[in-house]
Amino acid sequence: MNKALNIFIGGIALDSHREEIRSKSKAGLQNAPNLFQEALVDGLRSNLDSLTLLNLPFIGSWPINYTSPFAPKSFKATIQNSENKSVEVVNRTFLNPTYFKMFTRQRACYSALKSIIKKNTGYESVNIFIYSVHLPFLKAAIKIKNQFSNVKVFDIIPDLPEFKTDNATGLKGWLLNYDTHVEQEIYDSMDGFILLTKEMANRVVKNGQPYTVIEGIYRKKDGVENNGIDSNTIVYTGTLDQRYNIMNLVEAFMQIDNPDLRLVICGRGNSAQAIREAAKKDPRIDYKGELPYDEIVKIQNSAALLVNPRTADGEFTSYSFPSKTMEYLASGTPTLIYRLPGIPDEYYEHCYSLDNNDVASLRDKIKDIFNAPVSERKQMGDGARDFILTMKSPARQCSKIKDLNIKTR
Repeated sequence: MNKALNIFIGGIALDSHREEIRSKSKAGLQNAPNLFQEALVDGLRSNLDSLTLLNLPFIGSWPINYTSPFAPKSFKATIQNSENKSVEVVNRTFLNPTYFKMFTRQRACYSALKSIIKKNTGYESVNIFIYSVHLPFLKAAIKIKNQFSNVKVFDIIPDLPEFKTDNATGLKGWLLNYDTHVEQEIYDSMDGFILLTKEMANRVVKNGQPYTVIEGIYRKKDGVENNGIDSNTIVYTGTLDQRYNIMNLVEAFMQIDNPDLRLVICGRGNSAQAIREAAKKDPRIDYKGELPYDEIVKIQNSAALLVNPRTADGEFTSYSFPSKTMEYLASGTPTLIYRLPGIPDEYYEHCYSLDNNDVASLRDKIKDIFNAPVSERKQMGDGARDFILTMKSPARQCSKIKDLNIKTR
C-alpha cells in the first residue's frame, strides 16, 4: 500500500455534541473557528484518498467558562463530506479543570494518534494536519513524529498567538508570552504550514519549510440567498471587540439623518454595553446580542448592506483575514469593508471598500451606497456570491495543499 494516512487534529463542536457544549459553555460557541474547521475537513477529504478526524473540542475550562469538569464523551463515527466521501471520526474526551486540562488534552491526543497509526499499518507515509497553534496538539504530534520516521506534521495557522489577546496582563499575559515563546520553537519542527495570510510566513517559516495560503473557505448552504436588497437595514454580526471599531459604525450610523434606516448588531464583546447605551439614544439601533448561527445567516440575508468596520489600525491586521468577509460576500448581500493588508486584492472587486478610517468617511460611504440604484447594489451582491461559491469552495481552496509537496495519492 503506497497511499498516505492522513489525520486532521481539530477541536470541532460536532453535531452530535454541539448542544451539550452550547448549554455548558458560559461564553457561547465560537462559530467562525467551528465553520472553518468543518470546511477544512471537507476540503482535505476532497483532495486526499482518505482522512481521519481526531477531535478534541475546544471548550472553556471548568469552572470559570464551562459548567462541567469533563469534555464530551469519546466516540467513533463516520461522516460524509460535500462530495459524499467518508471521513472517519475519533472524538476523544479529556478532563477539563483550568490549566490541568492542557495536559489531559495533550495526553489524550497523543494516545489517540498512536492508536490510529498503529491500527493503520502499511502506509508509506503519515500526514498530520493540526488546526491552530494549540500546544497540546502540537506537542503530541511532535512526540509521534519523533517515534515514527514516516510522519510529517503540518500546522494550519488561523491566528498568531501574540495577537489573540489584546493587552493581556497578569498570569494570563505571562502564559500568553510563554506559549508564544514555546510555539516559536515548535515551528522549527513543522514540515509545512497552511497560513491565513502571506505575511504570516515572515513570523513562522524559519527553516525554509513549504507553505501555502488559504485565507478562508466557504461551504455552500442550501437556500442561502439575499431577500432584503431593497430594505433599509444595515447589519453587523461578529465579535464586539473595541479593536474591531464597531463603535465607529454606530457613530457613523447615528450621524445619518434618515429615519427609515435601521442598524442591527449581533454578537458579544467589550463594546456591548456602549452599543446598548447608543440604542437607548437612537431607537433605529437594534442590538440583538449573541444568536445561534442559523439566525445570524437569516439576518444577513435579509439586509440591504453588511458592514465590517475593522480598519487597518494595528499590526495584527497583517496577520488576519476576517472570516466574516467571506461569509458576508457569500450571502449575496452588498458588503462594505475597509482595505486590510490580510485581504487579497481580488475580494475588493466584489464589494464596497474604504481607505479612510475616520467616522465621517464611513458615514458618507454608507449614504452613497444607499443612494445608488437597487439594481446596481443587487448586481454587486450577486457577483460577490458567485465569486465565493466558485473560487472559495472547500475542494478548490484545499487543493493548495499540493503546494506542500505531500503525497496526496
